[in-house]
Amino acid sequence: MKVTYSGTNGSLTERELGKVQSKFSKLSKLVERRGEKGAHVVITKTRHLQKAEVTMNFHDHALVGVGSDGSVFTALCEAIDKLEKQVAKQSARWRDTTRSGKKGSAPKPPEVEAAKEPAPARVVRVTAHQRRKPMTVEEAIMELGDRTHYAFRSADSDHTAVIVRRKDGHIDLIEG
Repeated sequence: MKVTYSGTNGSLTERELGKVQSKFSKLSKLVERRGEKGAHVVITKTRHLQKAEVTMNFHDHALVGVGSDGSVFTALCEAIDKLEKQVAKQSARWRDTTRSGKKGSAPKPPEVEAAKEPAPARVVRVTAHQRRKPMTVEEAIMELGDRTHYAFRSADSDHTAVIVRRKDGHIDLIEG
């Protein structure tokens, strides 16, 4: 795993740097399946608080682990531990979604529904009745109520029109 540091990281001893490198090698075993990955470490200091932020990409997701403590080493270890948890969670999520039955799954039973004939299309004929007065689109929407469709004679064009309520709640107007 390629690790790049930025910020003030001069306060790590050789022993602490070795421990951090071993944590990154453990993380690289979890991450590097297809090619070498990289991590970017940013260390900032605010008064007496050290903040470490480790960023990497994994399965097209940006994972960020943030740790803060009085010591740079402790903050960096905390950030790496949080990143390990995110990697484990993301790899489990990826594994579960890609196991959708492509390899090694039991064959599906043949569907019984295939033998049935499709239901004939429902035909609704609307005749313009002279006793009904033409409606505007707004009046037809009010008459629609909880039904899925409503046929009416348009006041604008004196032609038959249909208002259809879709499943997503929007209303369509079909003019004939």
